[in-house]
Amino acid sequence: VLYRPTPAWDTLTDAAIADILSATERASAVLVGSGCGCSEGLYRLITALLSKKGAPLILDADALNALATYGDARCLASAARPLILTPHPLELSRLCGHPVPYIEAHRLPLAQQLAHTWGCTLILKGAATVVTDGEHTYLNTTGSTALAKAGSGDVLAGALTALTAYTDPLRAAALATCLHGLAADTLTLELSAFGVLPSELPRAMAHTIARLSKTRACE
Repeated sequence: VLYRPTPAWDTLTDAAIADILSATERASAVLVGSGCGCSEGLYRLITALLSKKGAPLILDADALNALATYGDARCLASAARPLILTPHPLELSRLCGHPVPYIEAHRLPLAQQLAHTWGCTLILKGAATVVTDGEHTYLNTTGSTALAKAGSGDVLAGALTALTAYTDPLRAAALATCLHGLAADTLTLELSAFGVLPSELPRAMAHTIARLSKTRACE
């Protein structure tokens, strides 16, 4: 966490936004939106980050809602830095204007189209999460209803940010969604889909990475 502002996001001052922009100059990846609450102050921070060159910017949860509520998704196409968006279908509906049933019926082509239009890497969460930059696309086959709990998306956003600091946005997005789902699958075998808690996912992801690393070392 580079910056935890006071006052609250809805009264974020220009000085606080300037401090955040300064802090992100030292970052390898920037995550905005997890647990912030949808506010105009958050929207102003997002637009400031979009207009400034720098590390890849991940817009998650309330960042997407603030953009849809107070702005226009068309501004994404002119971003000065690489972008990753992490919407579930309802968040994407708010951004693009299509109803959720339409999004669910056209998940793959719509995600590809929007990623191309907005010039971003898009993670459309849900069954068979779509990860695409408009040219290259991955369909994630890991995970289950074990992840349909508040907080699971925050874990994915954190893992995504960490991986984005090490590799390109598309690869980071594909790896994060896969590892996130694998961790849930592993825990489900032990605890059932009902028993998996989001707080258990980070450690399970670490075990998954260690197991995969050992397998690769033995090849």
